[in-house]
Amino acid sequence: MKTLKTNYKVATSDITVTVVVGNGQRGNTLVAVGSEELANGPNITNLVIGNGSDVAGKALTLLTTVSQTNTSTPDAVVTYRVRGGAQDRDYQLQEAFADGEVQIQFDGTVDLTA
Repeated sequence: MKTLKTNYKVATSDITVTVVVGNGQRGNTLVAVGSEELANGPNITNLVIGNGSDVAGKALTLLTTVSQTNTSTPDAVVTYRVRGGAQDRDYQLQEAFADGEVQIQFDGTVDLTA
């Protein structure tokens, strides 16, 4: 499992998240803010997670399971794009599939701060 633990400074506008699974692999992502699940699926694009002032002080949780569908590369790459705060951020995680491994879990926690 590959993990991300970071902070993101929000503003007063809507905060969005996009999840990109690279290298021709397939992924499924669960997105939650605090204890509220907002989405669970393969295509998370510009998902509004809330207004910055409403989500400040909460944690954005991103759980992505990547399945190896492209056997020409041993790597899984996941990019979490967070927009709408003080600065746009891309958080990229990479992990290699071990021999015989067909899935990798990526666990992202982004503390949303005012």
